[in-house]
Amino acid sequence: MPGTKLTYHFEEAQTRQELEAKVGDLAKNGWKPAGEVRQVEVKFPSGRREWRFSQACVRPLLHPVCERVLTALPGRFQVLGTALKPCEHLVHFYDDENLFLHSLEAFILQGLMAGEAVLVIARPEHRAALQFRLAAHDLDLAALEADRQLVLLDAHATLASLLLDGRPSEILFEKILGGLIARLRVRHRMVRAFGEMVGILWQEGNRTATLRLEELWHQYCQREGLVLYCAYPRDAFATAAESLQQICAAHSQVIEA
Repeated sequence: MPGTKLTYHFEEAQTRQELEAKVGDLAKNGWKPAGEVRQVEVKFPSGRREWRFSQACVRPLLHPVCERVLTALPGRFQVLGTALKPCEHLVHFYDDENLFLHSLEAFILQGLMAGEAVLVIARPEHRAALQFRLAAHDLDLAALEADRQLVLLDAHATLASLLLDGRPSEILFEKILGGLIARLRVRHRMVRAFGEMVGILWQEGNRTATLRLEELWHQYCQREGLVLYCAYPRDAFATAAESLQQICAAHSQVIEA
């Protein structure tokens, strides 16, 4: 899996204490010790011999990419590029389309780096923008999709498959989305998901259906340990302050409100 492929670095020093200090400095940049500390005998042309301590270190190939993306995000958004706890259900109300896409990019990259499966249910224009951004990091999107580590779905089509008489059906939700997530878990230890189906329902004025879908997602997150990130354009709440509070209450964390 591209996200979990590792790069290796070998550090050595004359004393164990010096080696520990060097490895500690490397840890600030994402490197972690791999295996035990080894003692290596170094032979010089003069015939002198010297014993040194050696430590192998590893970090994911995507780590530098994630760091670059995160440094361009305001502090309050950086949680999206971290290892989130199971059951987290986050919501982002956005004004700036580019900042929103950058935040979603960080969320996806962190999941890939951690070896998680990432499910994205997005509008066509957002899927296209994400594919462009991810490909710019030299990620093989076709390989990620073939491995079922990255799944990109159309938000309108997926939403339509979940509705029964204009209302989200719990049975269809469990069958379609629950079944898909279960299949992803066969190959990947954890799943994180992004969805903007709720944003589409809200913009269509279907408040009841929006809150019902948020309820279904939240119940699923709590039961299955799913990490979920939702997004709404903030201008959709210009005259709906009370409903905004209801949406916030349906999530474990509000990124921007």
